[in-house]
Amino acid sequence: MKEKNELILSTGSVWKISSDTWLNWLIESKQSKIDFYGCSPFYSPFTYQTDNEYRITILEKWKQIFKQKNIEIFSYTPEMRNYPLNLADTNEEIRCGSVSYCSNAIVDAAILDAQFVRIRTGYSYLHQNPDLAFSQLCRSMESILPLAQKHNITLLTGPDDYDVTNIIFNCKSVIKLTEKFPENNLSIILPAHIIGENAEPSNWYINTLGKRIAALELSADYSNLISELQKIESDPKLSSQLPIILELSGANNIDTHLESVKKGIFTAGTYNNFPLQNMEVNTDL
Repeated sequence: MKEKNELILSTGSVWKISSDTWLNWLIESKQSKIDFYGCSPFYSPFTYQTDNEYRITILEKWKQIFKQKNIEIFSYTPEMRNYPLNLADTNEEIRCGSVSYCSNAIVDAAILDAQFVRIRTGYSYLHQNPDLAFSQLCRSMESILPLAQKHNITLLTGPDDYDVTNIIFNCKSVIKLTEKFPENNLSIILPAHIIGENAEPSNWYINTLGKRIAALELSADYSNLISELQKIESDPKLSSQLPIILELSGANNIDTHLESVKKGIFTAGTYNNFPLQNMEVNTDL
């Protein structure tokens, strides 16, 4: 069995379990890299951003804990689900607030010694011209990218689920963004479930964007695991070159992941080239 893609587990939505349980599980599974998600029980941007000294103390604490356990922080993802984050908003107050939030996330990532910080690009509104929203996104990126470069952090963003108001949702819009900002510290994360959507061949992304793609992402919904891995395996360039970020959203998904390890899909921080056609993943463990 040939080891292939490096596997990076995200701490996203682990509020259902204790941080000690998660850390012990990381050690047990011999995981060496993580995506540190800014949410409870580890670190909440909403709780600590108003107290800068305490914020640094908390982040330094987690950095030391992970270092002692030989776990590297690949990327930092600030909480994005429950916050009105929209870098493309035409409302200046919302846009500036989003820029400030992402700027704080860049500083957080630097404290954690992370390589990447993940951001969402934003959306327009039904009554608006998408080009106007894209121009607002560009204004935001012009503020964020220099700060990221100053802290030696690479921004990691990518297409959102297809929606008429999302600014970056397919290969064409991703290319538009990367052509506008050719900086080396802007990279793309490609969600596996988006590959092949909108009648786009998977090789469009890898052939056009090449080294700008820094990672793949598997959804937290384990019922889609096999189909997403099959998409990855269908393109040799995707299946052999890029790290995979996998979110475990709670105790049930941790148990499911362990079951996947037993079946040979994942092991010791890697995704393995394994026959998937007859595989089933129990999502009701």
